[in-house]
Amino acid sequence: MSSSFIKFLVSISAFLFFSGLGSDVVRKDFFQSAVNWSRYEIQLNTEVNVPRIQIHDELNHFSGQTATNLSEARSIAYSNAHKKNRSRMNIAMEKLLFDENYTLGEYMEENPKYKSKIIHYFNENPEKETIVYEKNKLVLESRLNLLGSQELISVFFPELGGEVLPEIHDDLPSDSFTGLIIDARGTSFRPSLFPKIQNQEGRDIFSRKIANPNSILELGLVSYMENSNHPSVARRVGRNPYLVNPMSVVGKNLTNLVLANEEIAKIISSPSNRKNLRLCKVVILVGELDR
Repeated sequence: MSSSFIKFLVSISAFLFFSGLGSDVVRKDFFQSAVNWSRYEIQLNTEVNVPRIQIHDELNHFSGQTATNLSEARSIAYSNAHKKNRSRMNIAMEKLLFDENYTLGEYMEENPKYKSKIIHYFNENPEKETIVYEKNKLVLESRLNLLGSQELISVFFPELGGEVLPEIHDDLPSDSFTGLIIDARGTSFRPSLFPKIQNQEGRDIFSRKIANPNSILELGLVSYMENSNHPSVARRVGRNPYLVNPMSVVGKNLTNLVLANEEIAKIISSPSNRKNLRLCKVVILVGELDR
């Protein structure tokens, strides 16, 4: 396999790694660590040099790290890249938007019991790694999945659910929808682990306290996408979702969406609609320009 073809594969891999596929919502920090909110995944990519291999008495003739064989050289390179990615992953985790008030790091400082659990989780090296070699370079890709019964989201399981979706009694026809799509493109909305949907009076209509805890673990509280044409949108909200635009974006971190009261009445007037909400059949559309 030619070096030019390997370089092509690496560049394509990096492009897909950071841009996501199709309509993924991706946010990058100062260090170019990416949070793919559509996949609930932190993605890192670090490139390091593979140390040169010593030959006979070259030990004192070269500066920097050296190795006696290829296996050792690659092991040293991996160790260096792994340390860099672990450090960047820790920073990316702390900067994750948790809810309307906190980043994950801020929430940890306010809640010591969760801080110790998250540190224990992170120390177990939960990320998945992929190694690519090209000439004297090693590229280490690290991915941390946020969803699942053994992943970061599970740390907060004790505070999920427990509240009842508010009921509305009026004379509106009870239309049934298979899910909810909120088009927040062009607004100041920012993705987070636990956004809220609120009415005009500020009452929570949908939150981590109202949704089904197991659905949150498996799917995330909501799905973030850039457009409604992606196949995963239909899988999430079905063939007959209700599409609505928010009135405003609120919260210190701009993670909560306010819907008109009449829209909310339509959404939660039907028992099947209320069930779909609790099952997290919610998609929030976030545009490229909102990044």
